[in-house]
Amino acid sequence: MRKRQNRVVVRLTDEEYNKLQELKEFTGMDGSRVTRRLLNLEKLKEKPSPETLKVLRELRYIKNNLDQISRVARKNNPECIETIAEIRKEYHYIKKALYDYCIN
Repeated sequence: MRKRQNRVVVRLTDEEYNKLQELKEFTGMDGSRVTRRLLNLEKLKEKPSPETLKVLRELRYIKNNLDQISRVARKNNPECIETIAEIRKEYHYIKKALYDYCIN
């Protein structure tokens, strides 16, 4: 079952419609999502630049490498588990900061 079951049809003036189109372009979101964010008084952020998306993709690659290193290290050197946990904590801190800054 869908989470959002209620459908709303809204008529807009040309000026209001153009403003919605601008917000869609600015955020990279569809009209429904923009409208929900505005209704919830959430801040709209600009869609991420291609460079930011590239950084996020690289961050995912780093995470994959970290997972592979962790598996081997745990198997061969159980004493390094604390160090791995610290590295993971730093990774998650960086990821969260980047997402909070760049992504809605």
